[in-house]
Amino acid sequence: MRKGLGRRTLMVVRALLLCLIVYNLYAFTRGGYDIFGHMVANLVFILPLGLILFPQSKDAADRVGWYDYLLATVSFVVGFVFWYNYYDWIFDRMWLASSLSTEQIVFGVTLPVLILELVKRCYGKPLFLLVLVFLVYGVLYPYLPLRI
Repeated sequence: MRKGLGRRTLMVVRALLLCLIVYNLYAFTRGGYDIFGHMVANLVFILPLGLILFPQSKDAADRVGWYDYLLATVSFVVGFVFWYNYYDWIFDRMWLASSLSTEQIVFGVTLPVLILELVKRCYGKPLFLLVLVFLVYGVLYPYLPLRI
């Protein structure tokens, strides 16, 4: 985790944390909510926070680079668009019958890549490689000659 954050970066982190706290208090006090929509809404705040707070490498531990801000912005936008279109993309389409739109494919590839980047930053390369092996295995399983 980064040791020293600049004043502006600290303001962004505090604003995201405040939004996360207010949203969770609102969601838990108002009663029934959709758990999957709630997880997506939390992802909107947690993903940019993780990309800002955890450095890409140990060399960049003292400052937040422009690529960290870019990834945090992209993750916020992708998460917000997924949260905004959540019910249409998840509940209003016929699974395996209707084709995915280009927007859904782009966001469906971008979000796991950003999550993998955060896993690599938080937990290191071994867990990142393990998750990557399982993802590749899931994609290539139908084409393997020996099926278990």
